[in-house]
Amino acid sequence: MFALNSFRYLLGIAAITFLLFFGKPAYAQVKLSIDDIQKINLIDASGGLGGGRLTKFEIIRQNDKWKCYQTLQSYSELLWWQKDSATLKSLNSKDRHFIKDVNPQAINDLLQSVSIIKPVFKPEYLNVTADIVIKKLDSAKLVRYTGKKHDEFMALLRNKGRFNAILDSLQHDGWTDDGPYCGIEIIKNNNDTIKVETYRQVDFMLPWQINKVNSYDVNIGRFFSNTIGDYPYSARGRLTGDYLPQNIYSNVDYFYAEDLFERERLQQLAPQNLTLLKHHFNIIKAAHYNENFLLTLTSKSLPASVTISGIVDIKNKVQLLGLIKYTEDTIKRVVNSNNFVIAACRNTKGCVLNFYNNFGRPNIYLINDLYSKYDYLDKYKKDKTIDFGIGMAGSRDNRLLLLPDNSILLTDYFDDFIPGVSPGILPITGNHHLKKGFIHFSGDGKIVFKSVDFASY
Repeated sequence: MFALNSFRYLLGIAAITFLLFFGKPAYAQVKLSIDDIQKINLIDASGGLGGGRLTKFEIIRQNDKWKCYQTLQSYSELLWWQKDSATLKSLNSKDRHFIKDVNPQAINDLLQSVSIIKPVFKPEYLNVTADIVIKKLDSAKLVRYTGKKHDEFMALLRNKGRFNAILDSLQHDGWTDDGPYCGIEIIKNNNDTIKVETYRQVDFMLPWQINKVNSYDVNIGRFFSNTIGDYPYSARGRLTGDYLPQNIYSNVDYFYAEDLFERERLQQLAPQNLTLLKHHFNIIKAAHYNENFLLTLTSKSLPASVTISGIVDIKNKVQLLGLIKYTEDTIKRVVNSNNFVIAACRNTKGCVLNFYNNFGRPNIYLINDLYSKYDYLDKYKKDKTIDFGIGMAGSRDNRLLLLPDNSILLTDYFDDFIPGVSPGILPITGNHHLKKGFIHFSGDGKIVFKSVDFASY
């Protein structure tokens, strides 16, 4: 870590304060010159279930030229790589291999990016437009919709405000079984080291952390990808955003186009039943479910923080009436109850309760599954239980089962914090991956039973 005298320290604090409050590029705590650099180390790694990959590089100056050498290539045998395990095994090496000469200007550009922080994501940093996405997409995807639907899809994709919102939302994406890492160590002549690293799964892997300070500069990833050469399963495609057009298409298709087209289908199939549904509910999202619909609803008689995920046959009025009755009788009672989780959610800003309904009935599928797994539940009548989810807006549901005596069973969940659950009960994992446990709480939040089994995926 490089030393700072008090004056430079104050300048650094001022710069960080400025960038945090104004979101504009600002100089970091140090300016760098290529003449100050002894060498640059690069680390490209990833991990998942069963193993991982690690590749290391060293960039040094030799005879007035900057040269990149690979110093380590290590593949472990992962289940999904078995088809080419022999090739990967042959690439494993601790030998030093020359990769390429590195243009000094590329290093200067990297040092410039490290010196100037971009603390806030801006869509224009990615340098991608709807026209670029359309050009790069497989034409087979774009002919999926024809006629009016094709025109509507293109209009959705070309809407600049929506397009930028999609780019922003993709920056907050994440998933399990994938742990990438890219690191840059800039070692100065005095052996001070500047660490630039990212663990992000998303396209371009933004933001990079420069000595723990976030910066949304794609040029850092561009330097990395241009320098490391070509080898199986490298981070290059992720760093250069190769998958971004497909991800944008999928986002438009799932969150906008499908919703638009399914709303049109609802109207075409059963306009009178749709009027009945809209009299009681707001349709937040409409999706296809076989020949039926998967609808996300809010009841007009309940707070907007209460949602219902329902599989609906819009042509079946009896089922719609069942959904309406379940909402008015059962969900409303639960939402207004004194159960510790429900009450905590009511008092937590941004907390959402999500209830499940299939064709006018409670979600019996998960309930049946839980009862078949755990004899512990046999003392409770399963037709009196209620399956629901809880979480902060935009997060995945932490699944709970409300039992007839107002107690709560927690099984599948994602968050380390669940409103109402006392600190220390749930293991702190630092991630939002799927976790499985079995904890039975009384209605006021005391532990009735807690299994020792716990798994995080």
